[in-house]
Amino acid sequence: ESELLVEISVDEIKSISDRNNNKTLEILELGTGSGALIISIVLEIEKLNIKFNAHATDICSKALSVARNNANWLNAKVAFSQGNWFNNPRLTKKKFDLIIANPPYVGSEHRAFLSKSDISYEPKLAFYGTKISRNGLRDYEEILSGLKCKTKKGSLLIFEHGAMQRRQIINLLIEKGFDNFYTYNDLAGLDRVVKVLLWSIENFFINLTTLLEIQMDAKEFIEDTIQKNNI
Repeated sequence: ESELLVEISVDEIKSISDRNNNKTLEILELGTGSGALIISIVLEIEKLNIKFNAHATDICSKALSVARNNANWLNAKVAFSQGNWFNNPRLTKKKFDLIIANPPYVGSEHRAFLSKSDISYEPKLAFYGTKISRNGLRDYEEILSGLKCKTKKGSLLIFEHGAMQRRQIINLLIEKGFDNFYTYNDLAGLDRVVKVLLWSIENFFINLTTLLEIQMDAKEFIEDTIQKNNI
């Protein structure tokens, strides 16, 4: 699924760059961990001569140290900083064209599905976040709540989620006011990645079209009812 997120992100970065006449794009990864995602994306878009500034944050100083070392080793240009999601002084005045994330999504109700090998290779922070929640969506809620002040018209959020969380994620997006999104399956056919279009003119027209379709359906229903009942 991480490879899928990278592939989608690179494709979207190319599209955003083309639409904006190759202006410098601002890219952010939240919760970078080892830096594998953002580094992979950076190395790919560097080949395409796309102008960008890449940023990555994590709450864990040890993870950031590993990520910096990986980026230096691979000569990937990424600015790393410590913070919990958008709570980061270095991000205060920035707005981003693309935000990616793979937040902790294991909740207390999922513990029975974890194997010992899963737990032994990953820190608890990567599984549960700073505070465990029942359904594992606590960090998603926090990220979605902070998006408006960190994005602009046409920005994108791309993130991973648990294989069994598609319906919960969709409900959460709608609850938070995000109704223009796409879901993607991984190679195993499982729903694992979501792309959210933020504050775009496309979003307005999709909503307007949906509203007109609802109105037309209602009009046809009323007319049919009048005819059938000879009103």
